[in-house]
Amino acid sequence: MPYRLIYPPWDKAREFFFEKYKNLPDSLAQSTNSFLIAEYVKKDFKQWYNGKWGDCYHEGILMTIALRSIGVPTSFETVPQWANIDRAHHFYKVLDKENDTITKLIDNRNIPFDSRHVVPGSF
Repeated sequence: MPYRLIYPPWDKAREFFFEKYKNLPDSLAQSTNSFLIAEYVKKDFKQWYNGKWGDCYHEGILMTIALRSIGVPTSFETVPQWANIDRAHHFYKVLDKENDTITKLIDNRNIPFDSRHVVPGSF
């Protein structure tokens, strides 16, 4: 996967995240499970980032850059018109056949609910 994504929020974003996450805990250092590594990065990211800048678009870009910087195959996804908000929704997706990050489906029951949590790459 390419390491570039749209326009990064700052020029050294990839280098910053590589330095931050290159030394994973021993339990993950030898793991080939991209999903477990992504969950670790996501938890850490939420602790220090905590929505300080931007919205789901910016958070998705930052997480995609962070995960790609340490070799986790990740895509940046966009749903042009999210069902229960009046705009698009953006999120990252870890590409792992063994552990798909989308574990729930949205059905067509026409019952209003906040569905942004359905995609685990969403914040």
